[in-house]
Order: sequence, then C-alpha cells, then structure tokens
Amino acid sequence: MLTPNTTDWEIDNRVNMCSERIVLQKNHGNAFTNTDLDSILSSKNVDEILVCGLSTQHCLKFTCLGGVKNGFGVSILKNGHSNWAKNAAELVKKTENELTLMGVKIFELKNNQLQLKS
Repeated sequence: MLTPNTTDWEIDNRVNMCSERIVLQKNHGNAFTNTDLDSILSSKNVDEILVCGLSTQHCLKFTCLGGVKNGFGVSILKNGHSNWAKNAAELVKKTENELTLMGVKIFELKNNQLQLKS
C-alpha cells in the first residue's frame, strides 16, 4: 500500500493534469468504495468516466465495475492499463473481455483521436 504524502504516493510529473483536477486517496481496488468519488462526480454532473491504471485485473477492473454499479457510463483506454504478472497480456485480454460484457467500452488512441474499439 502506498503511504500518503510520500514520494511513492505522488502523481508522476509526466501526467498532464488539468487545473480542475481532483486527487482522491483510495484504500480499496474499487475507487468508489469508502470514498466520496460517486458524490464528487455526481456534483459535477459527470455521467461517463474513463478509467486507466496499473493493475488491470484488480484496481482497473473493480473501479470499472463500481462505476457501472453506480450508474456511470464506463470506458477504458486500450493500452491505458497493465500489470506485472508473467501472463500480463493474457490477463489484460481476459479482463477487457469481461468488462465489455458488463457494458464497459474500450477506446483506442489513433491519430490523436479516441476511437471506439470495434
């Protein structure tokens, strides 16, 4: 687990963050569990989310499922997630297939444009 207010917890400076960013500390795989994420998004009239992350079959998957459960349209970015498992590619494909069955959309970045993966 990452410790807040330490170097390991900081967002990498290569991430281009907008001025209206909201940084949320989570303690569960699902970012909606025991956080204010649902109410924060709802208060800003957000109805669709794009999820990315390191652990495809854990945090990404469970946050996507939490988003679907809370009534958000949920999408992921192809190659916007991964993991450190020896069979990483297999786990990514399996998880993406499971998520699409749950209504999660997968987008790809082509020519600097998001396109729904067919």
